[in-house]
Amino acid sequence: MLADRYARRFAGGRMVVQALGLLVGSVFVFIVGRTADVTTLVVAMTLFGLCKGFYDSNIFAALYDFVEPRARARPQVL
Repeated sequence: MLADRYARRFAGGRMVVQALGLLVGSVFVFIVGRTADVTTLVVAMTLFGLCKGFYDSNIFAALYDFVEPRARARPQVL
C-alpha cells in the first residue's frame, strides 16, 4: 500500500520503497552477524524479513510501472 501511494505521487515511487527496504534491511543483516544474544537475533531476523518483503513485493510491480504495455511479453499463438 505504501508503494502504491508513492507510485501515484511520483515516478519511481515503488523503487524508492524497494531501496528503503534494502537500505534498512542491511542494518539488520549486520546486527544478525554481530549479535550473540538470541532475542536480538530473532528480532533482527524478523525485522530483516519485513524489509525484504518491502523489496520483494514491489519487484514486478516496479517493472510494470516503467515497461509500456506493448513492450511486455505475452504468450505467442501458434
